[in-house]
Amino acid sequence: MEGSSYEGFMVMDKVYFGDDYDPDQDGFDFSFGCVSKETKLFYDQAADGILGLGMGKSMSVANQIPVYDAMYNSGIVSEKMFSICLGKNGGFM
Repeated sequence: MEGSSYEGFMVMDKVYFGDDYDPDQDGFDFSFGCVSKETKLFYDQAADGILGLGMGKSMSVANQIPVYDAMYNSGIVSEKMFSICLGKNGGFM
């Protein structure tokens, strides 16, 4: 409403979580947007967003699914579950 906007592009990359992973077994392909330009309130807001917590099948961007669906579809996890801990000075996924 006040004129904020993003510009960017979509990419696909291999994603790994944590420090102790097997690069041959624990990664999964994930597509996500990279912001190349932001204006107005998007430029100076404190939050950067949360990777992969989109709305799934209702999203208009092709091949964009939530990160937990991508992990399930790749066999990284055996059930569709997700947990995230947000804190003022950090958090965990």
